[in-house]
Amino acid sequence: MMELTRVPQSQAEVEGVINLRGKIMPVVDLRRRFGMPRACTTNRTGSS
Repeated sequence: MMELTRVPQSQAEVEGVINLRGKIMPVVDLRRRFGMPRACTTNRTGSS
């Protein structure tokens, strides 16, 4: 799992940002964005 950097004062659905091959990519929880219940975390999906 990549290191997730939290972004202060960001929207609730923005988990943070990661450095992917030298580019900064936002990590967004789309389930939270669309008001859906949180999904179960497994070894295959990674940890939250």
